[in-house]
Amino acid sequence: MKVRIDEVSESIQIIRAAVTRLPEGPHRAPAQPIPPGRCALSAVEGWRGEIVHWVRTGEGNCLERCKVKDPSINNWPAIVEAVEGNIVADFPVINKSFNLSYSGRIGSAMFKILQKSFRVGTATADYPRLAPRVAEQFRGCPEFDFAAWSDARPAAEACPTGAIAIRDRDGARQVTVDYGRCIFCGECEAASTDGAVKMSRQFELAATARRDLVLTADYTLRPDGSHAGLKSATSGPAVEEPGMRIARPSKISSGARSRLGRWMQAHATAASRRLLR
Repeated sequence: MKVRIDEVSESIQIIRAAVTRLPEGPHRAPAQPIPPGRCALSAVEGWRGEIVHWVRTGEGNCLERCKVKDPSINNWPAIVEAVEGNIVADFPVINKSFNLSYSGRIGSAMFKILQKSFRVGTATADYPRLAPRVAEQFRGCPEFDFAAWSDARPAAEACPTGAIAIRDRDGARQVTVDYGRCIFCGECEAASTDGAVKMSRQFELAATARRDLVLTADYTLRPDGSHAGLKSATSGPAVEEPGMRIARPSKISSGARSRLGRWMQAHATAASRRLLR
């Protein structure tokens, strides 16, 4: 508590020093017309950690979408590790030791925000009632043309999470695509040279059951292992036939885990370089 009081006192002194050094003239510039379809990202260091604001402009000089990420989102999972091995009575003390925020703002500020929200109403696009507008460069989930897919092996090998799995048996192949494992990386599209796999702009994949995110296709095979013809394709849970079990791995293989690690490292490095430009 003593540290917090000292921080408040120091902050007041900083504000007073800054006010005395303000230059002459207006302190606020008039609002200018905002072109629609523009995005802005801001990341600053708060006293809990990184605070991220993302906005996208819309028609009529207003914001269409707005997203705020509070640093507490990153810190909440640490409580799970901290409370392990302790008694229930210790949980409130452990919880408050992290000093996390439930809503991004605490105290009366949260209620002031709610009051303003009710008074202003909806300011951004009324999603999901209105269809979302995504950028041209947006990368959603992959779409599969099972009838035109000549060989699923390259895509299954390139998939870093094991979302695409194959099972060969008696001259036939069953291919499963699990969107629950998919991270929309686009590696399957790059590996498929026949154009049967395309990255779409679709991202709304909410389902009431995990099995509803699974697509299944059965093929006959040529001697070289490529697809001779499509026998059937289904969405959701497929019926297991004798000698043809659905290839739905219970865990990510070591090879897929290694590919996922390399993919994440490469993209994290590229993202860091873009932010530092």
